[in-house]
Amino acid sequence: MLIDSELMYYAYRDRIIDQIEAWMLDVHLAAEREDLEAEALAKRAFFDKLAGMVPEINDLVRYERAYPDR
Repeated sequence: MLIDSELMYYAYRDRIIDQIEAWMLDVHLAAEREDLEAEALAKRAFFDKLAGMVPEINDLVRYERAYPDR
């Protein structure tokens, strides 16, 4: 049971990290195109999505602090 919950945590953490990286890639790709308007929209979308994930990110931080030796 403990291993299952730990695996679920790591899958949850990895999914959140993957989402954030994908959103960052959107910003990077818009910047590469040198499209200032698209880059600004991508940045705004990134921060809006990130703000919506604050509860999940806080959960991850609390969990990591509770088990610092992982």
